[in-house]
Amino acid sequence: PWGRRANWLIWNGRERWNIGNKISEAEISMVLDTFMYLDYKEAREGVPLREILTDLETHPDYGGGGVHFGEYTILKEAAVNEEVGDLVIGCQSVNMGYDSGTCACTFTSPDKSNVYVVYRGTGDGEWPDNGIGMTQEATAQQKRALSYFEEVVQYMDLGENHRVIVTGHSKGGNKAQFVTMESKYGKLIDACYSVDGQGFSEMAVDRWKSKYGQEGYEERTGKLNGIHGENDY
Repeated sequence: PWGRRANWLIWNGRERWNIGNKISEAEISMVLDTFMYLDYKEAREGVPLREILTDLETHPDYGGGGVHFGEYTILKEAAVNEEVGDLVIGCQSVNMGYDSGTCACTFTSPDKSNVYVVYRGTGDGEWPDNGIGMTQEATAQQKRALSYFEEVVQYMDLGENHRVIVTGHSKGGNKAQFVTMESKYGKLIDACYSVDGQGFSEMAVDRWKSKYGQEGYEERTGKLNGIHGENDY
């Protein structure tokens, strides 16, 4: 259940997120993965996460105690830390013509040096795609996630002067891994944080080994970081 996974973000209570506390990329990634489950598609482009949460403070589904109150509370606590709260949303897939299953966006640091590309978990119509991913080299939704990432790279003019982090939870974690392994812009990706993301078929792994050679394959897999609960598959 989502509640158990969300508890990872609470660790030591509110003190974890105090202003001045240094938090890791992995922790920031998990917070942003949580944001994706707000299913809030009306967020204004180019505004900080803290401001988005302020907009939702009295919304009945969020700060008002409704269906997304748990996720909202975690995000509100995390956004006290400026490393989280100052991150600016952009490139929302819903505004770029992608289907509802391909739910993604970017979060960028105020100085624009760090860019997080964040994928939501399983969306509308994606459950069959999860199974297909264990039997084929690539799936339709993985390819759409790849298309989104490469469009973002071009639109934001990302280069070696940026630190690019790709992340997602569950199906989103699988997409983040796929993008890291498959994208022609793979060298621009500095790290991938996959939270409970499934892996790939043997065919996919064999293709990557053939495509990149052992050294290139290990260079890409070396960027993959898996965050998993005990006893998860």
